[in-house]
Amino acid sequence: MKKYLYFLAVFGIGTLYCWYKFLPRNQSEIYIQFLDVSDIVYTTVEIEGKRYYLDFCLTYPSQLKKEVLENVKKEPLGPAVSVTLQESFHESFNYLIPKITMGRARFTNVCVREYEECFEENSHPFCDKMLKEKEWLDGTLGVGLFMQAKISALFFDLSQSKAFLIKNLSRFYANGYSIKSLQKVPLIHKYSGFCIPVDTDVGKRLFFLDTQSSKNAVKSSLCFENIPLAPLGPVFTSSKCVIGSRDFGREEFLLCDIALKEIDGILGISFFKKCALLLDFQNQLAYIGPTRNCPRIKWTI
Repeated sequence: MKKYLYFLAVFGIGTLYCWYKFLPRNQSEIYIQFLDVSDIVYTTVEIEGKRYYLDFCLTYPSQLKKEVLENVKKEPLGPAVSVTLQESFHESFNYLIPKITMGRARFTNVCVREYEECFEENSHPFCDKMLKEKEWLDGTLGVGLFMQAKISALFFDLSQSKAFLIKNLSRFYANGYSIKSLQKVPLIHKYSGFCIPVDTDVGKRLFFLDTQSSKNAVKSSLCFENIPLAPLGPVFTSSKCVIGSRDFGREEFLLCDIALKEIDGILGISFFKKCALLLDFQNQLAYIGPTRNCPRIKWTI
């Protein structure tokens, strides 16, 4: 009997130690549902106990539609200006939302803008059908929300429909993700979004990271050869797509009229389907690599 009780005590202590050691206390899981049919990445949030569906976005501030803002508590903050790829400016209004909840993560005093669809025709690698399929969404969830809450990093893998907010990056390493297998490159903050350097057949250029774009795109002025047509427009095929020291191989890019001088292209959902991405906001670094190099860890939250 004593041996049995001793065994239970040792087993219990060991279980508690493992729970303390390996439970991801410094991460909050955000579930991102990925729709292959229309290439939309969205997640759910709760405001005042009601669920809303937001387009997951890396390059624009968080926005809520007018009908959503009319039904939630908010404080007006004043006007704000957004710039598009065509360098046109759109004015909207900022509000302060007391609390937004995503999974286990709670954000207080969140700054959001009134939603405005400001993509000009043929200015962005969206098709009209895709824009119509986005009409049911309640707004966009911008990465600025995480920076405002002092989240140090964001990891997401669309192939697993998962994203993780990370408060302690060293703790994240200890939970088994192989950072060494990912390529480290500078993360450059431009126009309320993020860019990384990418080397293609048109040279080493800055590319937007954009989960609102269904396809990759490159500035049309960089391509001088005859470009074949595709359903969404002319397509440029690069024999290489080098990020850091890794060549991700042949990649297709739609030609896009981008007026912003510092931005030369877009990496969209078609690229992120194949890659996992870790954005280290604190150290201004991005880690990227094929999804097969990222352990498929299942956490019980």
